[in-house]
Amino acid sequence: MFVGPAGNGQRVKLVNNALFVAQVGLAIDAVRLAGSLGIEEKAILAAVQHGSGASRALSIVARGGSVDAVAARLADLMLKDVTVVREVAQSAGADLGIIGTVLSSDVVGKKVLHRASAPGRAS
Repeated sequence: MFVGPAGNGQRVKLVNNALFVAQVGLAIDAVRLAGSLGIEEKAILAAVQHGSGASRALSIVARGGSVDAVAARLADLMLKDVTVVREVAQSAGADLGIIGTVLSSDVVGKKVLHRASAPGRAS
């Protein structure tokens, strides 16, 4: 798909990967919330795929068996892109908005990107 001038393809990849990591972070928190309501992880992951909260990221998490299993494989793949998208947005004066909020959350920082604490947050 054509996305414009040279360099836009890489920027689209960064935005896509940031959105994916944010969605995995949201899936982790959805599983946490469901668990606190007495719903097992496998049940919530299977059920939500058939509802309005479904997404490709959620399908990947569900196929992976658990949020922890999928998150464990993502750090090496996504940490660089999340770091770069933050840098690119900052240099362009662009606001990451809610995606940035989710990426900076402790859930994403600790469980997806495997940082001791999320950027800008205390442990």
